[in-house]
Amino acid sequence: MNLDMNIWLSTLAASEGQVQPLAMLMPFILIFIIMYFLMLRPQKRKEAERRQMIEAVKKNDEVVTIGGIHGKVVSVRGDEVVLKLDKKGDIRVTFNKSAVSRIVTGDDAPKDEGEAPLSEDQQ
Repeated sequence: MNLDMNIWLSTLAASEGQVQPLAMLMPFILIFIIMYFLMLRPQKRKEAERRQMIEAVKKNDEVVTIGGIHGKVVSVRGDEVVLKLDKKGDIRVTFNKSAVSRIVTGDDAPKDEGEAPLSEDQQ
């Protein structure tokens, strides 16, 4: 593609005696357009989805923080989320909403390791 662009530019220079400024800027414009559609646009879309997810955090949601801490939302106050980390509710930790990495749904919820299914011998 670069060779074709050089041939095109040299043809313009030979025919007109001088390269037009727009023709010289054309490769940079094309690179910017390609970069926008391949990198910037998907990143903006992903950030908008994350912002929506963070705003949708509500009480009793199971969440995972960016540090990998699993917990249940006890309360949401402005920019803060209070998580309950154990079953009894003794351990509560306050995080910024931006520290929430994802909301755990039923499909990807962690299984309780303490409650293994009973085998036929144990039933």
